[in-house]
Amino acid sequence: MSQVTTGRTMAPSVATWRDECLAHEIEDTDVGWVRDRAHFCNHKNNLMLSVMDNGTGRPGVVWFDWLVYATGSVGSGSQRTLTIHQELLNVEVDDEFPISESTPVTVQVICSVQTPQPVKPGACNAADPVTKTIDDWEDEPYVTQALWSQELSPEDQTPTGEGQENVVMVGFTPQVTLFSPAIAKNKRQTPTTSADPPFIGVQSFNAYGRFDSAQYLSTHRGAIFRGVVPHLSYDPTKPRVKELAEHIAEACDLDRVNNTFPPYTGGDKFIPGCDINNLLHRLTPAKGGKNTERYDANSNAKDRNCNAGTPSTPSTGSKDCDEFPFASTYEGAAASERPASEFYGGVEPNQFSIKRINSTQNQNGGRDLNTWYNNDRILDWASGGSCPVCADGRLRDGFWVRIGPTS
Repeated sequence: MSQVTTGRTMAPSVATWRDECLAHEIEDTDVGWVRDRAHFCNHKNNLMLSVMDNGTGRPGVVWFDWLVYATGSVGSGSQRTLTIHQELLNVEVDDEFPISESTPVTVQVICSVQTPQPVKPGACNAADPVTKTIDDWEDEPYVTQALWSQELSPEDQTPTGEGQENVVMVGFTPQVTLFSPAIAKNKRQTPTTSADPPFIGVQSFNAYGRFDSAQYLSTHRGAIFRGVVPHLSYDPTKPRVKELAEHIAEACDLDRVNNTFPPYTGGDKFIPGCDINNLLHRLTPAKGGKNTERYDANSNAKDRNCNAGTPSTPSTGSKDCDEFPFASTYEGAAASERPASEFYGGVEPNQFSIKRINSTQNQNGGRDLNTWYNNDRILDWASGGSCPVCADGRLRDGFWVRIGPTS
């Protein structure tokens, strides 16, 4: 299965992402830029590939700019595939150290599995390398290559409790290689004189992805890029979620959090989920067992605090009791009731906020949350052979909530 495209034809969405990637200033070209879980970008300029013997006994050099823009598989129709687009731009043979335009240059993506170990066959598959001459790269600089993962059978997965997810964490390395028959023959890789260019046969960098499957996601299979912490946004300027967004903003405001309900008498109240340093973690009742039990406990704790004394927004009409953090997170209202042996258990009581808000807006916010869980492939998952509700679970899929304008 080659999964290689060498023509320049691309979907409009990919073309738009290409242009955005090219225009974006990359802070660190050794790691690139993860815009979000579905988009990875990197571009490097004035790169050199060289050989110490171009066939005439002299060094040879070719220069190029390298553009890499990749897409994950999220949302409708997701599969366990990462699509890596690469372009070699402004390819030019050096005037002082020329090399034949017929010299082959190879572009490929190498995939390495990080977890689970030991690596099972099919965990990460890479498309075939693409080799063209320097002249051909000048004429057609574009190539698309896929990385894909086969689902592991249940007996090959690391146990993670009921409703286990099928997850493969990978590193991938885009790579451009210059090959010259002369270097294979002579094996010379050091300059003859100080004026000669250094030997650089390969240009590459490392990036990271995840293949996953989970029955509780609306799109069962998918693939994302790692290196960014996902966040959900609610916009208080949008009437459909205005009161919900304002409630979360109150809970996340250090100047107002101690005024939220229910009160906490042990000092300053701390509500997680408000920034990248204090994340929430999805809790999925569909997995059954302790996951369902804990979700129900969060809902019951919210209901016990939903009474005549619960603060309310000034609007008229039907109201719901909205809680933050969400019931669908381990940090929900019942976290203090859970034992310390469970993840985020045994914390101080009342580290949450409840407020009566417009019923329709509350339900809109809940639907937005569930849609976002699916679109960003937020898992209720921990690796390392420990159950997701246990305190020693690792690599949890943390996220935070942003309040502010959305596009």
